[in-house]
Amino acid sequence: MNDASPSLRSPLHERVIGVPLGAPPSPPEPDLKLDPKLRRLHLNESPLPPSPRVIEAVTAAARDGAYYPDFACTALADRLSRMTGVSKDVMTFGNGSGDLLIAATLATVGPGDEAVMATPTFVTCGRGVVLTGAKKIEVPVRDDGVTDMDAMIAAITPRTRLVYMCSPNNPTGGPSSREELQALAKAVPEDVVLLIDEAYFEFGRFAGGVDALDIVRERKGAWIITRTLSKAYSLAGFRVGYSYSSDKSIAEALAKSRPSFIVGRIALAAACAAVDDRDYHEKIVRTVSQERDRLAGGFRQLGFNVLPSATNFIMAIPAAKPAAAFASALAAKGLLAQAMPWRGPNGALRMSIGTAADSDAVLETVREELAKA
Repeated sequence: MNDASPSLRSPLHERVIGVPLGAPPSPPEPDLKLDPKLRRLHLNESPLPPSPRVIEAVTAAARDGAYYPDFACTALADRLSRMTGVSKDVMTFGNGSGDLLIAATLATVGPGDEAVMATPTFVTCGRGVVLTGAKKIEVPVRDDGVTDMDAMIAAITPRTRLVYMCSPNNPTGGPSSREELQALAKAVPEDVVLLIDEAYFEFGRFAGGVDALDIVRERKGAWIITRTLSKAYSLAGFRVGYSYSSDKSIAEALAKSRPSFIVGRIALAAACAAVDDRDYHEKIVRTVSQERDRLAGGFRQLGFNVLPSATNFIMAIPAAKPAAAFASALAAKGLLAQAMPWRGPNGALRMSIGTAADSDAVLETVREELAKA
């Protein structure tokens, strides 16, 4: 039986058929309110609430909710420009960085073109490539979950128009080194756009990682870097992402690929307040990073292979049982984790970092599951 509407007969519809929807929150919001103990450790949310300054700013901004927001997000652009030295005219803002990844594919590739990317990696860019009619060229990551840069470079052909990489990589967690990023930036032809997704940039930097901006600024060809305030600023529900581009024309192309006023007034106020509160932001990154390392250590003691991570999540590969068995046991106790088919016969258990109490409950549940016959 074909569930598609008879009115959907365009080439775009034919491409959309095979594109999965983004994973919705599970269970839905009303159930969350009924069960406050439920922990969504499958969505990479922050265990800490937004800064108190954010709450104050949101309350004040609500009074002006009858007015459209600033399309250029000038107040936030000013702050980011001071932080990075990047000119405001090469910044673009969106409803989360995923919004900008889709815009980047719309602006750079089309039917007959190729886009090189790792697998597994963040799915949104690949989804955008499929929507444009271009072809995804997927390059397996290394066994440690880090992008295989040599293989990525080797996959570039005369049809390549876009090279996408995520560092630290999602869903595996590993960051690329300075040398690897430099090699990629040098190898990608000047007429090909290099798109680097740094959604976990702040966690990567805390772990001693590199700032891709320092590297791509030396590149002669076109580039885009996407970042978000969802993770390290506890603003996932506000949906604010941004990008830096190599020149104004690319930033304008991204902006033209999005609807008007896509970042709301309240979200913009929250973003500005969160960026201003540096102490609280650093507390989020430090707290989550330390708890990540503690949780990873607990899994290793239980016999799991935990991939290196410089994010707010870990990927733990079980030796004894399928990851799905652990995910089911955790879900029965209100701890939602994601079982993934990569890699090996048992797959992997991927979860974001919650509170210390969440970590303790996770490890205890996994220990109980391992003890079963």
